[in-house]
Amino acid sequence: MPFPAFLGLQELTDPATLLQHDHRHILVHKHDQDWRSLGVILDSSHFPHLIATHPLRGALLCEAKDSSLRKWTLGACHFPHHTTLEATEALVQTWMQAIPDDSDLVCLACDLNETYSSQDGEVVPHTTR
Repeated sequence: MPFPAFLGLQELTDPATLLQHDHRHILVHKHDQDWRSLGVILDSSHFPHLIATHPLRGALLCEAKDSSLRKWTLGACHFPHHTTLEATEALVQTWMQAIPDDSDLVCLACDLNETYSSQDGEVVPHTTR
């Protein structure tokens, strides 16, 4: 099976790093408010131009150009366990604002591990673990 052009990883234990390994860009970042790190692995034969990274609360976004020079925003995103609906909306809004307007394509790998229900007029998260 060939290696995918992009992988988004959540809940890593490694500290922040930027590595070049076997024709791959490997980026890992842990925000000080996050419990674990997030990672992005890009195949540098498909994405030869790594432009910028945007480490955010709950997300690591990368801007890269593919071999056709199309600009991509690629990212790994993670919602904290037992987050509220309001906190989830705030995270998503922050991530969306960080996506550059000149991106041709966007791909976000998200860890969606919560379900929500309404109890007594309140939105309540329930873990899926």
